[in-house]
Amino acid sequence: MSERTQEFDHRAGKPRRRRSVRVLAWTLAPLALIVALGVAFLSTDTALQMLIRRAIATSEGRLDIVGAKGSLLSTVRIERLTWRGDTMAIDAEQLAVTWTPADLFSRRLRVNGVGAKRIALTLRDSDATTASGDLALPFEVTLEHVGVERLEWRAGAKSGVITGIAFGYAGGAHEHRLSQLRLVTDVGTLAGDATLGAQRPYAVRGALTFNGEGNYRDARADASFSGTLDSLLLEAKGTMREAHIDVRVALAPTASVPIVSGHIDARDVDLARFATDLPATKLTVKLDA
Repeated sequence: MSERTQEFDHRAGKPRRRRSVRVLAWTLAPLALIVALGVAFLSTDTALQMLIRRAIATSEGRLDIVGAKGSLLSTVRIERLTWRGDTMAIDAEQLAVTWTPADLFSRRLRVNGVGAKRIALTLRDSDATTASGDLALPFEVTLEHVGVERLEWRAGAKSGVITGIAFGYAGGAHEHRLSQLRLVTDVGTLAGDATLGAQRPYAVRGALTFNGEGNYRDARADASFSGTLDSLLLEAKGTMREAHIDVRVALAPTASVPIVSGHIDARDVDLARFATDLPATKLTVKLDA
């Protein structure tokens, strides 16, 4: 090939490259504009309310959200959120939520962070539900970090209040999982994980650790539990004031008398370590009930 032909091909190639660049630019410009408009729309209250209506419709009437304000791209504040399932009800107040809105359109809700002033959890009496009752959610939910100032729970005639609790949650049609559970109190810190099946017989499993503080700073315990909501086995080992304690308890959480049987084995128990007016001892204690 002559030098003149090569020079011609080289010069002809430049316009073709310039045309390709212009075509690419004209193609990407509208896409960039669409993305920019989409981001701008997601930051509006209209987008927030539209997504909330979508969530309520997807829940088949079980979910209600009141007083939602903010942006889907940052933090959404909700005055009240309620969930009414067949056997479980949730009432949450003064929520601050940071989430990924796109997941909701794929029947999945992923929340990066949740802070709540109060959450009330009610498990309806097992006698009031039929065999078809379950704890399944209509879509998958992931709450990566949850902090609750006051958690109220009720299961039949039993109830209680927990203050200052943090955890992660993931659940859906098959099970509910609590992870990185952390409860800090004046006497110590409770941490662990737990899983509850969404279908009868509601399989339960989990593990917890306790590290004491203050007057109980030398106390430590590791516990595991497994079974169902009707029949649960709890096993724990721990130390306190140099005493070693093993516990094995069979529970019926939904029964009027929740403790079915129990075994406690305590070794190296020094009564003087528990009360100064008691004598120094090194006891071995076994209790069966």
